[in-house]
Amino acid sequence: DSKLNWKPHIEWKYKKTLNSIFCAKRAIGKKWGLTPNIAMWIYKAIILPRVMYGVVVWWPGIKKSSKLLKLEHHVCMMVSGAFRTTPTRGMQIILGITPIDVTVKAYAMQAMTRLTTLGEWIHGDVGLHHGLQASHTTIKETVSYHCPEALMPSDEIKKTYIWNTGLKCIIQSREAWTTQAANRYLLNYDIVCYTDGSR
Repeated sequence: DSKLNWKPHIEWKYKKTLNSIFCAKRAIGKKWGLTPNIAMWIYKAIILPRVMYGVVVWWPGIKKSSKLLKLEHHVCMMVSGAFRTTPTRGMQIILGITPIDVTVKAYAMQAMTRLTTLGEWIHGDVGLHHGLQASHTTIKETVSYHCPEALMPSDEIKKTYIWNTGLKCIIQSREAWTTQAANRYLLNYDIVCYTDGSR
């Protein structure tokens, strides 16, 4: 993908996800199989997250490819049982499914907002371009135009893990406390905790 238009990537996602949809469709018949609610759950919980993986990087490619729209047409037919010639937009309205191009931008905006809040968004204020292809970082401009509240300061704190706390826990036996032998191991700044033996 020397032009960075993400067409090969979207094509690969299309083929891989289409296999999953066909596997699910094999479990649906006219009078037996998965219910529409279960089919919708499969779409939202399995198919959609698989398609949206890494969307914050490849979202500009959605403008150059209609493969994902065809993918959603298969999903709508799987859930509704409609004919192949039924318009995709009509099925989306009936089923309450957001169009895939809108969903792609929404997921990219959410990822950008999360990374910006955590201070991990790189080149957020730099308009990088590769020829005529807009960079994925232009999603910040889209968010600032449509939803400026998302870029307001946040009180969210980045999660950190402290592995070396310097803490040492010593559990003395009952006999050691009875004979006062345990006191020899204590320092003035040590914290002593007592329990009645309950769990």
